[in-house]
Amino acid sequence: MLKFILLMLRKRLILFVLISLISIFVNSCVEDFVKNGRTNEMGSRVAREALSHLGETFIDFDGNKVDFDCSGFVRFVFMKSVGVDLDKYLIKRSNSKVESYYYSFKVEYSGKFKVMPGDLIFFDNTYDRNKNKFMDDELTHVGLVVGYDRDTGSIVFVDKSKGKSVSLGYINFSYPDNDYIVKDGKTIQVNSYVRGNKNGDDSKLLSSQAFRGFGRVKVIPFILGE
Repeated sequence: MLKFILLMLRKRLILFVLISLISIFVNSCVEDFVKNGRTNEMGSRVAREALSHLGETFIDFDGNKVDFDCSGFVRFVFMKSVGVDLDKYLIKRSNSKVESYYYSFKVEYSGKFKVMPGDLIFFDNTYDRNKNKFMDDELTHVGLVVGYDRDTGSIVFVDKSKGKSVSLGYINFSYPDNDYIVKDGKTIQVNSYVRGNKNGDDSKLLSSQAFRGFGRVKVIPFILGE
């Protein structure tokens, strides 16, 4: 009995440490945006909620464990964090939810646009949707911007695919063809692979190579009275 109690206490201690580390990381990601004057309360809520699910494949939703795809996860995070159902604010609908989100919330990425936590990030060609073995599949994936790496200038995002756990990704337009760089003697990740190499061909793609655009849910401040 004593051995069982000690084992349970050990598991709880490990869980507490993991939760604490995730909490520190969450705050660090968002704080880098705050220090650069690139955040708002609503976006921070969305980012923190997304980060709180890192490593989860099945997410608790209304008492059920759900294996969300990318757009389902984004929708869930907005509903859970700020009470907004994105599907109610779609300007354009299509057979693909990722496309619907892109054409409803897209913004022009230029020098005037500053990426913030809670922004949507879209990708093309993350898988061969039409199964023709060509890189011609538009708007196949969406994630959520959650942070900013001030050392490298990388944008940090969180995403999920069906059957896979919620994960952290990086995108850096200054190093579009590099997944890692060496800086001050340290190896640092600047881009993540968003398409694997399942077929043994040259289909691997980095986030910077598959990037399509950003989106922002501008309806939130009006709903919450900001």
